[in-house]
Amino acid sequence: MTKSVAIAVSFCCRDNRNPNPKVPTCRTTLMWQYYISGAARMTVFAAEGNARTFGYRAGDVGYVPMSMSHFIENIGSEPVRFLELFKASRFMDVSLAQWMALTPPDLVAAHLKIERDVLDKLRKEKQPVV
Repeated sequence: MTKSVAIAVSFCCRDNRNPNPKVPTCRTTLMWQYYISGAARMTVFAAEGNARTFGYRAGDVGYVPMSMSHFIENIGSEPVRFLELFKASRFMDVSLAQWMALTPPDLVAAHLKIERDVLDKLRKEKQPVV
């Protein structure tokens, strides 16, 4: 059993510029979440298109198994606030959006069946978690 736990406080906001913000992430360890406020929908996905979507509100606990990726969408009118807890000595993440933006777009579009105009809007710089 590890004696180390990394904790991050995360926000998923909704505003007029971005009505359905999503926070795509990948983890190298399992993750627990405790939802503090707001309403969210989280999709956890694995290889070969296997995915499940769950709804969360304040007081709920979420779980993402090791080596699976996920994204969180704010489905309410207020910001979603949640704690992320990792069985690790430090917090690390990989931005799925950045990874897709840096991969040749024709390759991503062909394999993930995503429209090219969507891929063109992805940022190549990692967006910091504050």
